Amino acid sequence: MHIFAEQITPLVESHGPYFLSELIEAQDEENHAAVCENEGAVVGFVSVSGHMDLKLFNKWFELEEFEGLRKENPAHQEEKPEEPQPLGEENNVTDAQQSDEARELVESELMAEEESGNEPKDTSQNEGAVVGFVSVSGHMDLKLFNKWFELEEFEGLRKENPAHQEEKPEEPQPLGEENNVTDAQHLSDEARELVEPEYAGSCIKDTVECTEDSEPDGPPNAFCIQLFTMEKKFEMRSADLLPYLFKLFLDRDFCVISVPKLTPEFPLLQSFIRVTPRDTSTCSQELYLCHRWGLIRTLKVRVAVSSDIPAILSLTESLSQQESISEDLDLFLQARKDQNGTALQAFVAQVEGRVVGLIIIKDEEDIEFVRANFDVERFMYFSHHQREEHGRLCHFFLNPVFQHHTKYIFREVLRLAHKSCLYYLLYPPHYSHKAPFALYHTNRKLTMEPKVTVNARIVVVGASDTGLAFLEALTFCPHLRFNNLTLISTHGFPDRCSDDNMRFLATSDVTLMQDLFLHSHCYSDQDQARLSLRSWISVVTGKMKAIDREAKHVELMENGKVQYDYLILCTGLQYQMPSITSTEATTQKSNSMNPHQPRHRHRQPVPSNLFTLNDQHDCSHVHQWLMDNFVQLTGDAVLYGNTINVFTCVETLMRLGVSGRRIHVVHPPEDNITSCFHNESVEHAVKQALEKEEVHVHHDCLLTQINDGQHADPVTSVSFTADAQTLRLECAVFFSFFRKTVDCDAFKAINDACLVFDGRLVIDSTFHTNDPSIYAAGPLTKYSRRYHADQWSDSCFNSKEGRDIVTGRTETGNYFHLHLSPHDVVESITCLSKNTLPVSNLLCLYRKHHLLLNHLCSRYDEGLIHDMYSYFRENWCLALYHDRFADFEQEVRQIMDSAKLEGENGSVSIQEALQKIVDDKAESDQSMSLSEVFQKSAAYSALRKSVLDYLKYNRYHLTMYARPGLL
Repeated sequence: MHIFAEQITPLVESHGPYFLSELIEAQDEENHAAVCENEGAVVGFVSVSGHMDLKLFNKWFELEEFEGLRKENPAHQEEKPEEPQPLGEENNVTDAQQSDEARELVESELMAEEESGNEPKDTSQNEGAVVGFVSVSGHMDLKLFNKWFELEEFEGLRKENPAHQEEKPEEPQPLGEENNVTDAQHLSDEARELVEPEYAGSCIKDTVECTEDSEPDGPPNAFCIQLFTMEKKFEMRSADLLPYLFKLFLDRDFCVISVPKLTPEFPLLQSFIRVTPRDTSTCSQELYLCHRWGLIRTLKVRVAVSSDIPAILSLTESLSQQESISEDLDLFLQARKDQNGTALQAFVAQVEGRVVGLIIIKDEEDIEFVRANFDVERFMYFSHHQREEHGRLCHFFLNPVFQHHTKYIFREVLRLAHKSCLYYLLYPPHYSHKAPFALYHTNRKLTMEPKVTVNARIVVVGASDTGLAFLEALTFCPHLRFNNLTLISTHGFPDRCSDDNMRFLATSDVTLMQDLFLHSHCYSDQDQARLSLRSWISVVTGKMKAIDREAKHVELMENGKVQYDYLILCTGLQYQMPSITSTEATTQKSNSMNPHQPRHRHRQPVPSNLFTLNDQHDCSHVHQWLMDNFVQLTGDAVLYGNTINVFTCVETLMRLGVSGRRIHVVHPPEDNITSCFHNESVEHAVKQALEKEEVHVHHDCLLTQINDGQHADPVTSVSFTADAQTLRLECAVFFSFFRKTVDCDAFKAINDACLVFDGRLVIDSTFHTNDPSIYAAGPLTKYSRRYHADQWSDSCFNSKEGRDIVTGRTETGNYFHLHLSPHDVVESITCLSKNTLPVSNLLCLYRKHHLLLNHLCSRYDEGLIHDMYSYFRENWCLALYHDRFADFEQEVRQIMDSAKLEGENGSVSIQEALQKIVDDKAESDQSMSLSEVFQKSAAYSALRKSVLDYLKYNRYHLTMYARPGLL
């Protein structure tokens, strides 16, 4: 019992105190127990059974590629002609190798039997001495025997078939045309960071309804491991017991084992393949399986030849890319080049002479583009690889039972192809090959680095920037692989399209791919295409209805349930329809400054022509509705709210052809006098533009009634109170942009789950809620009151502190405004331009000191800067826009934090020296003295070296900077 160690307590609790003796006593033809010994001592135990609920397994897991773990029903089996075992160069296993393997197997069994005290069954003994040895096999090439010898009188060494047909002897699960496999199914978890043949293929788990009619109905073809344990120091030898287990079930080809999702992956599972669970699965276990052929170690990779074509066509007959694969294979066999003249190489993976996989690669010729646009150097140094050592993966497929050998196959391909690294380009669906793409990469080093597998079910609710950022962080963690990431979103994954529908609420100066209202500067269309998050996560389309903390599942509005081990709430804030009772008007006005004040919500059914726009799906729907029911008809549009989306909506309506006279903008009262633009000049320019287009603007109006209190669908009129007066407007469509708040359904789910809610969901400094399994982040949350952090908000910003730098004018469309803090650090950026803004570059200016901006303040004061748009397009600032500049800044901070300066009282840190100057209110000459002391320190040399290294390392981009030796 000592080998069970800390597992003994839960085993006793779940199976009783005599579980081990019961397992041993229950052994029969379908149930077996075995031990692993080392020098006579038991170091491992395993219990296996041929009884399992295959119907439940097929309901919970995607087992179609493994024939549902069943053999073909004899009633439906078609007899196939006998095929000889391939001979010659195709068979890489020789008789000597087979005999060696057989000898090693028997000798190991003999040793185990001798150590256990049992009599060996496969040897002849004379007084304890081995005097003979025999190895037998039921596999032979009878067709070849009958060709060479006269065996007719012995009926060809075959039994007569009832149908007088030759029957093929039983053998392992056939490979090739009998296996109906797809591109995605061939990809192993080991190579997911490299290959995704189809955008949503391998990791996006579409919900599959499993019916009884679709289930295989043949006899079982698998046995299961019920209980397994091994001492720590022998864990790496766990796979040695698998051949023995398969001998116990000679008629079955698969061994399966299920483990709890929170259990770390142990060495035995390295010989197993993880089975993808279905989205509808409620199983709390992970299923792994191993095919008996997966234990064969004689896997060989070689260059493809013409005689491999039939086997390859058989393997790829069910693949969507079969035609493309065949074309590239033909080009390789005929010319060794593709149509553009790029060198091609093709390799096949063989097991026992059978082709089980194919890899086609070509030379990578766009190395400069890859280096410039992707952070590949996070995993490799380009200076360590020759140009000809870069390759691009074109096609890769592998029989699923050999998935756990994928990294070895790639390692061998790299060796044979004389490559050191491979790239794979993955384009979004329905996009041309000129669109942005995701890049997958592997190299020799990565093929030898294991990843820690995390099977915990991590569920993210809400496809907000916060939620997507969290999923990105987990997905791109270098040494971890998360197998169960799930996103719950009301309208599914936030894909963006480039058609006109997606332009709704985008300004005319923004391109098709950039939606101002919904466009995220964190996740633009190009960013999402390059990240390819959909290849790594499951997406559940639905809305959260409730959270069951005890059962650990999220209930959806559509009556579905999503199990979780860790739940992350990132629903954010949405526009809601506020209460329209006149008795609340005064209360709303008096409480409008309190962001955590509970507000009554509009609980009635939403009218068909009243819209709150919160995501891309809403915008697409509104665009279509406007084109069908509003644009070409009469009637007015009323836009209610104070946010910037009100103005982008006005611009979009006008772009669709709606006259400004048909648009009414109604602003509710706000105690905060700062507008959504946070800039008086921009606010004045927008006001003038609205007046020019004759848009009606109404201020300090609270919504009180719809349709004069009568039936509210559709909306034909709305009433507001304004300074004790009533404003009534006729309307054909109503847009509500009145404050973003927590969604009603999300609030109900959070509140009913007894999570602490104080105007927002309360979290601590590590994003924990009061449930240790539930986290939250983003605008949905607030810190606990014990942090006294309520006052930290944008409303505390005082524009009079610090200084402002302004160039251009709003009237001419080249207005640029920077606000600097008292320490000359950029605090805010405001731009109003008629041209497309380089937003990603401008964001790099935030929190930068003016000295880093080429002495911005000094140059501005001297009158040398007349147009900051042009100024920030100059070559000097390109280093700031580089994606590695943030890492460089962090390195500089570390150098400065560790720097020591020698003074009269010994060495002190820079922070201590600066604090002393501040405390003593020292003059500028002391500051100059500090600068001179720093230049003599070791930190100055380290800082200088860091700057030069940064410029040298990124010289292919930053060619405009001088380096030592160039001048």
